[in-house]
Amino acid sequence: MGEETANAAVPREAPGARDMAGLEFLHKIVAGELPITPMWRSMGISLVEAEKGRTLFRIEPRHDHANTNGVAHGGLAATLIDCAASCAVITETDAGDWSTTVALEIKFIRPILVDSGPVFAEGKTIRVGRRMGTAEAWIKDAEGRLLGHGSCTCLIERKKT
Repeated sequence: MGEETANAAVPREAPGARDMAGLEFLHKIVAGELPITPMWRSMGISLVEAEKGRTLFRIEPRHDHANTNGVAHGGLAATLIDCAASCAVITETDAGDWSTTVALEIKFIRPILVDSGPVFAEGKTIRVGRRMGTAEAWIKDAEGRLLGHGSCTCLIERKKT
């Protein structure tokens, strides 16, 4: 990654990033050719895989993710659901498009334990249309146990032609 790309505040500000289709853009993040978002960096979230209609994220829950009960705060689960589902929508967008989450729903099944090893969030699209995209996501521990699931709806702003 070049210095100018590494110094970009967010991935879409890196040179050429706005000219990439969503899937190519996410592939470059996975490959380390584009920076991750500052929020992902601060939380320790990484994008592991991206393919059309699907993403996979990974995190190692830490003590600084804990709530007052000593388990990961629900906001961590919400962030993972939003990352996985909204980025799944991004995999189906064209160069110059952008999207933003407008609705997010989360169901907590089991607590995310801090310092217990990696947790994965997989997102899959349900439908991506001209203006809206919807996707689901599941959070699982390293043994495949379901910790939570949810969905998001994204507003898509298509590039003006």
